[in-house]
Amino acid sequence: MRWIVLSIIFTSLSSWAIPKEWIRLTDKVRSYCDASRPCSLTQQKNKKKYKIIFKHELKKNMRWLKQVTIIHGKKKMEYKKLKYFQGLFKNEIYKLYATDINQDGYLDLALHSSSHISKGHHYFYFVYHPKKKIFVQTEEHLPALYSPKKGLLQSRADKTKYRLDKNYKILLKK
Repeated sequence: MRWIVLSIIFTSLSSWAIPKEWIRLTDKVRSYCDASRPCSLTQQKNKKKYKIIFKHELKKNMRWLKQVTIIHGKKKMEYKKLKYFQGLFKNEIYKLYATDINQDGYLDLALHSSSHISKGHHYFYFVYHPKKKIFVQTEEHLPALYSPKKGLLQSRADKTKYRLDKNYKILLKK
């Protein structure tokens, strides 16, 4: 019985842990990326540089993210499908990470959207599409994912399996 309880606690805690291979792009010094101080990301494989800007609005002492803009040269990609995004107090940090979620050698983005006591952290993912040189946003927020092998994504919380389609969208693996 004690082992079962410890196993449940460990599984719950591991779903809350930030994966060690994720690179944090925001912190206490840079709590969000705005037009005056955008976050930046350089793809090591092709040396392309990107700027990331958040647009939010204040409502009842909370910041609500309305748009993420990713800029490369003159190309501007705007992402507005951010439902489920929890509002943040003024002193809270937007948690943006860079990670190679699909093991293709290119950095992808993970933006923390919400936390659930039983399900852990959830993220919006922006998966880099190397041929189009754009980021493809997930339609909804997903749990922390990792790639145990190329072509397969798996939830850290409950081992649910996902895959990337040819358009770089993350889909539930059937």
